[in-house]
Amino acid sequence: MSRKTQRYSKEFKAEAVRTVLENQLSISE
Repeated sequence: MSRKTQRYSKEFKAEAVRTVLENQLSISE
């Protein structure tokens, strides 16, 4: 369970970071 949760958390963070970066780029332009 711990490993599964860790992997999900990792993917979720990556998705969140990508969304934030895209939002910043949109605001910059």
